[in-house]
Amino acid sequence: MDLAAILIAFDMQSVFITCKKVRRIVLFALSRLCSSTAVYARPQMLAFMFRHGHYAEACSLFFPSNGPTVEGEASLSSIPRSDPLTTDYGTIDDLCDLCLGYGAMPVLEDTILTVTQSPTYNDTAVIQYMNAVLTRICNYCETHRHFNYLYSFLALKGDHVASGLCCIQLFVNSMSQEESLKHLGHAKTHFEEALSVRDRTIEATKLVSRTARNKSASEKLTREMIMKFSTRVSYQMDVVKALNSVDGPQWKTSLFGNPTDPETLRRRCMVVETLAEKHFDLAYRMLHEFDLPVVGIYAGVAASLAERKKGGQLTEFLKNIRGTIEDDEWDQVLGAAINVYANKHKERPDRLIDMLISNHSDWTRSFCFLGRYHEICSSSRAC
Repeated sequence: MDLAAILIAFDMQSVFITCKKVRRIVLFALSRLCSSTAVYARPQMLAFMFRHGHYAEACSLFFPSNGPTVEGEASLSSIPRSDPLTTDYGTIDDLCDLCLGYGAMPVLEDTILTVTQSPTYNDTAVIQYMNAVLTRICNYCETHRHFNYLYSFLALKGDHVASGLCCIQLFVNSMSQEESLKHLGHAKTHFEEALSVRDRTIEATKLVSRTARNKSASEKLTREMIMKFSTRVSYQMDVVKALNSVDGPQWKTSLFGNPTDPETLRRRCMVVETLAEKHFDLAYRMLHEFDLPVVGIYAGVAASLAERKKGGQLTEFLKNIRGTIEDDEWDQVLGAAINVYANKHKERPDRLIDMLISNHSDWTRSFCFLGRYHEICSSSRAC
C-alpha cells in the first residue's frame, strides 16, 4: 500500500482512535514517513494535518527549523522549482487557504513569530526567505481583502508605512466610533514610527542609495508624504470625535481618498459643512488642509441654517467667517441664506440684507437672481 492510500485509510479510521496519545504518535509517524521517503504524498499531508487539528505542525512544514542550516540554503523543497517559496507540501497560497478555512491564521502568525524571534535567526538566506514569505502572505491577504490579517502580518514584517495605510482601510471598514478610533490610533503610531525610522536611517541611505526599481512601495513614499498621512489621520480622529457618530459605517465621514475623485471631494465638503456649524475652528483648518472650495461650503452652511431657521447659529456662523473672505464672497454667502428666506419661507430677511456690502446695483442684480423682483421695486420706491 502506498502512502497516499495510508493517509486516506487513516482519515477513514481516525474516528475509532479515541486515545489522543495514540493519534499523535500515528500522525507523527506518518508525517516523518511522508517527509523522508515519499515526496509524492507530501501535498496530501498538508491538508491531512489540518483535518486532524495539527495546525502548528502543518504551518511549521513551510519554515526552517531552529536547528543549524547550511549557509546560503533556505529552500524547503527537495527538487529545484521556479518559485523558491513552493515546498514539497504546496505553495504559500495553499497554506493560507487552509489556515483561513480552519481559522488558523493566528497559528500561522505565531509560527512565524517563533522563527523570527529565535536566537538563531541570523542566517542571511533564512532572513531573506522569511521576508519573502511574509510578503507573499501579505499579498494573499490584500488580494482576498482580509485586512485584519493583513495588518497582523504587515506588523510582523515591520513595514510601518504599509501598516498605517492598512489601518486607514480598517477605519473605513469600521462600524463603530470606538473601533474607528482604535484603528486611527494605530495608524498614527505607525506613521510616527515610520518617520522615526526614516530619520534614523537617513545617513545610511545617503551612503548606499537604492534605485526606485529596488524600493518597496513604502520606501517610495517621501518623508513629506508620510507626514501628510499622519496629519490627515489626526484630522480624521478629530472629525470622528466631533461628529460623535457612535454606531454605523464610518466611511461616510472619511477624509481619505483620491483628491481628484468627485466622490472624495463631495464627502470632504459634506464633513466640513457639518463641522462648520458647531466646530468652526476645526472646519476652518480642514478647508485649507484639503484645499476645499471655501465660498461654496460657507454658502451651503448658510443656506442649511436658513432652511432650518437657525437664526442664532447663522448669526454666530457669519460672525466666524467675517474677515476670512473677500467682500464679494461675503455677499455670495449672504445671498445663499437670503435666497432660502425669500423663496422657501416667503420672508424678507432685512437683517441679512443690511449686512450686504456690495453697491446698490450689485444688490439689485442679486435680488433679480433670487427671483424677488417685486421686492426690488418696492425697495426702490422706498428709496
